Amino acid sequence: MNGQETGKLCEKKDVIFAKFNLLLEKLGHEDVERNETDQAAYDAQQAALHAWLDGESQYRLEVEKQKEAEEGATFARSEYEKWMSTVTSTKARLATMEKNYPKEKESIASERELLKTILRLLGIMEDQPLDAVSSGAGGYKAKDAATLKALKAKVAELKVEASRGGAIQLKQVNILQSKLASFAESDVVKDLIMDMLNNLKTREEVITKSLEDTKKELKEHTDKLIKYEQEVVDLSNAADKAKQMSDTKNLLRQNLDGDKITTSETYNNEHAEYVIIAPPAVRSIFILKTIMSKIDKFCAGDTSEAVTGAAI
Repeated sequence: MNGQETGKLCEKKDVIFAKFNLLLEKLGHEDVERNETDQAAYDAQQAALHAWLDGESQYRLEVEKQKEAEEGATFARSEYEKWMSTVTSTKARLATMEKNYPKEKESIASERELLKTILRLLGIMEDQPLDAVSSGAGGYKAKDAATLKALKAKVAELKVEASRGGAIQLKQVNILQSKLASFAESDVVKDLIMDMLNNLKTREEVITKSLEDTKKELKEHTDKLIKYEQEVVDLSNAADKAKQMSDTKNLLRQNLDGDKITTSETYNNEHAEYVIIAPPAVRSIFILKTIMSKIDKFCAGDTSEAVTGAAI
């Protein structure tokens, strides 16, 4: 560059710089817009992705809730059916016991009275103590023929009761009948009869306790039945509610998936364009600023870096 051209360059410096600055401003503004558009597309893509992930998570949660509720309802229904069967059988058992209980109580009372009558006839009961003859014989003895007849009749009645399968065994009555055959016996007779009375007492306690226990069982079984019946209702309702929620969440998830695909495609297209356009624009800004720097140095007297018209 000759001196004349150099002078023109420095004279036109302000004009040149003004034009360069306008161009830099335009390029810079476009670069900012380009960056903002690319960032906005990226942010939209990420927001849509996160929204879809959140919607997917909520949908899966409702599906899992539905599954758990349905499994729980199935288990509760199985337990309900089991306890329904148990309650039904327990009710039947209790009904049978309540039907037989008064009869068995009456039978025990009848057998007990027969035994007490036999004791009285033998003078064993305190209200009829041993007479001198029986005491001298070392045991108990019917006082007369009429008493003996009554005694045999009562033992026969007792034998009938025992044959029906009551608390007193037929074997015991046969032994008693055998012991009384000689009309006078030792304390073995008393012990035998007292054993029979104890058997009656034990039997009475057993059937009474068994009846009360069965009533308690029925209440416990019924409580279980009600518990599982309520669980079936609650869990079935929970499963229905979860199904409704999962359907709603699924629709939302599908919409969010559409947004995710759309914003992803938008960003990919935007970013592809950005990758093509942005580097040349940045290079243009760099070149302009470099030329301006060299012109500044040249016009200030620094000739270490030549500025040619071609560079401009």
